[in-house]
Amino acid sequence: MAKENVKALYLRFDLADEEECRAYDYLQNRDKTEFGSYTKLVSRAVNEFYERRSRLKADPYFETREKEDAFIARVLDAVRHSALSLPVSQETEAAEQEENVEAMFAFLDGFG
Repeated sequence: MAKENVKALYLRFDLADEEECRAYDYLQNRDKTEFGSYTKLVSRAVNEFYERRSRLKADPYFETREKEDAFIARVLDAVRHSALSLPVSQETEAAEQEENVEAMFAFLDGFG
């Protein structure tokens, strides 16, 4: 990395300001295996913030769809979990049960 490509930026946090104090705490308590440096964490946070902000400006319903998608994913996970834990009746053969579960999953995948 050439020195002319490196830009230094100084940050100062006022710990009396609640928002700045929280930001400082996040930086101090970051997952150092994922974010080995402040630069990696700050770069990702700034990029994600502005990318999300530009998506919201371009598509006012982006956030609503994002929440709906997360809700549908939780419902599908709950249904899958419930289907896998259903007791098998003695009359139902294992192959028929498996076929029904696969058909249900195929149907549910149409929503995700």
